[in-house]
Amino acid sequence: MKKLGITSLKLLSISLLLLFIGCEKFKLLKDEDMDLVPAGENTKNATFAAFIKSNDYQQSDRYSQLKLYAQAVRLAGLEEFLDNPNDNFTIVIFNDDAMNSLITGYGYTSLEEVPRPVLRHFILNNIIQHKYQVADFEVGKDEGFESLTGDSLFFRRESSTTNPYVLRVNAVSRYASASVTVRSRDLPFKNAIGHVVPMPTYTVRSSSQKDPKPDDLELSKDSVFVEKDVLLQFASSQAGYQVINPTGDNFQTKMASTINNTGTRRLYMQYKIREPEFEERLGSATLMLYHTRTSNASGVSESLINVYADAYTDWEESTTSYSDLPAMGELESSFSIPSTGNSNKWFASDVSRAVLQAFENNQDFVNIGVWSQSSPNVYFGHLGHANAANNKSYILFESTPETIITNVTVNAVNISSADFFKVIDKTNLQGTGASDKNISYFLSEDTQKGVVLVNGRPLRKRGSFTQEQLRQGVVKYLRNLDVQHTTDEIILEVQDFQGGFYPEIITLPVQIN
Repeated sequence: MKKLGITSLKLLSISLLLLFIGCEKFKLLKDEDMDLVPAGENTKNATFAAFIKSNDYQQSDRYSQLKLYAQAVRLAGLEEFLDNPNDNFTIVIFNDDAMNSLITGYGYTSLEEVPRPVLRHFILNNIIQHKYQVADFEVGKDEGFESLTGDSLFFRRESSTTNPYVLRVNAVSRYASASVTVRSRDLPFKNAIGHVVPMPTYTVRSSSQKDPKPDDLELSKDSVFVEKDVLLQFASSQAGYQVINPTGDNFQTKMASTINNTGTRRLYMQYKIREPEFEERLGSATLMLYHTRTSNASGVSESLINVYADAYTDWEESTTSYSDLPAMGELESSFSIPSTGNSNKWFASDVSRAVLQAFENNQDFVNIGVWSQSSPNVYFGHLGHANAANNKSYILFESTPETIITNVTVNAVNISSADFFKVIDKTNLQGTGASDKNISYFLSEDTQKGVVLVNGRPLRKRGSFTQEQLRQGVVKYLRNLDVQHTTDEIILEVQDFQGGFYPEIITLPVQIN
């Protein structure tokens, strides 16, 4: 396969597979080996598949650092493809910490709960053709490749005074990506080069923000204020994680420069969920953050802020530790703050999916995480601030107006038994009456014979995607691996940017040939 431009996404027909790791001689995978050093010689004469099959991952704790990944390969039915010694792959490998974060971030409690096609897609989405060691990458350059699912995977080599071979995955500013620094690099196999990472990573195609609601739109409103908020600080190693219950102007978020790029100066907030006081249907839920100031912004015109629906795990504001905080969940939305001239102003970000899903699941709170994809320190109001009464965060509920969507057309999704997924695009589903960025589709019922995927993540009940994402090709239907010659249905509600719902429930047929 080939390097690709950032807008290139090609659909591949895949009947692939993968395998994995572990050997008690493989010392570089131990926790204390945080330096980025190459692997030993003991893997070179084995294929990736042969190496994993030579060890008992299911029974022995000796290989627990990579145990979950090995199990995922088996559950996904990917234990044969990488046994071909003539193949050449570069594989991003996820250790147990990364796999656990991935599982909870997907909304599941165990690896066995994750649908098999989702595991298959995840593994193949982090493999590219050809062997690439860190030294093969140009220092300071984002290099994009087509993964085995036709999506994009990015690498960037960085050099410091102590280490000229730091490799980062998906550290590309033009995508809303969750990037990570490789922990163990250049693992040589007969048919692959492996790079181990300690946290999940993904790319999200940049999407246009929805238009703001008209000022004269008559809506009922209600608010719930933040109940808990803490700041996760990060020092020079994993041992440097510390949770801060901030006081003063110290509720800050900033892009990390080492190891876990999504964990430095990340904000964790919890909001109690209750039915809105108004009787109309809930149309939208919007996170409101009060930006107090931005510092260290030399040469940066704006800060991109990512908002996540974190795992449904309770935590205590005064006593929580790094390990107690909820795992980073699904990216809800993003917004930009100009680096100058926007101090002491409110900024809004859509969290409707998280709130509606919380109602659907009878949850009594939602956890929201905030992280900056830009380097400046960005400060927000919080509960410990002297002016908390006026600047603490809240979620704004708004009612539903009459929709402006005039029509929705559907055409069946046809997926071949030779493939395990099919891209859903505007030829399958298209609404009229508003622009693509202003039309959203909410999953009303879980699919039965497969899974809907959006930007590589499974779409759960009440999850959504936009018509713009259909146009981008990031919405997929993954069939269950054991089904063919059958049908399925994707049942959707359609909503415009003002909050109005299309009056009909939409059924998108799926034909699995």
